[in-house]
Amino acid sequence: PFLGVGGLRRRSGSGVAPGGALLPGLRRLVAIRRRLLATYLSLTVAGALAYLVAGLAPLEATTRAMATISTGGFTDRPALAAFDEPALQWAGIVGMVLAGSGLALVWRGIGDTREEVARSRELRSYAAVLVAGTAVLAVAGPDGAILERVRVALFTTASLVSTTGFAAEDWGTWSEPAQAVVASLLAVAAT
Repeated sequence: PFLGVGGLRRRSGSGVAPGGALLPGLRRLVAIRRRLLATYLSLTVAGALAYLVAGLAPLEATTRAMATISTGGFTDRPALAAFDEPALQWAGIVGMVLAGSGLALVWRGIGDTREEVARSRELRSYAAVLVAGTAVLAVAGPDGAILERVRVALFTTASLVSTTGFAAEDWGTWSEPAQAVVASLLAVAAT
């Protein structure tokens, strides 16, 4: 609704005036589409740069960023080998958290409605799920030093909630309570 394009408005015609000019409603739709595409491309380029800094080759960084930002989860490496370095995990975390928050929220945050986005129930709920999932998985999930546990737990939570499906560790080796949290986060992501 905030895009101003929803509802059951009906218009006759194609949206193009007799001289080939776009009518105001269609012009607005085209402008919105361009801004959303620019937002998606900007996030993808930023993700690719993050993966480049983390040590990936340009093509691999680009394909990984495309999978991260689109939350598609397809990568050019086997699942567990794709994020075997902490730097790659941090780059993935940033991309998945941004992409998982929703393109429309990111788009609004870049524009002039940052205060409105900060008050968004959707964003606050998303952040709460990320924090809660990370906290529980850091305690019940992977073994290791606390900072490593938090990183892996945040990566896993961001991956599950954003529906990217990337894995930094084999969740099947975690405790049963941690596996139950993983299943719960999958259920949250599906809704």
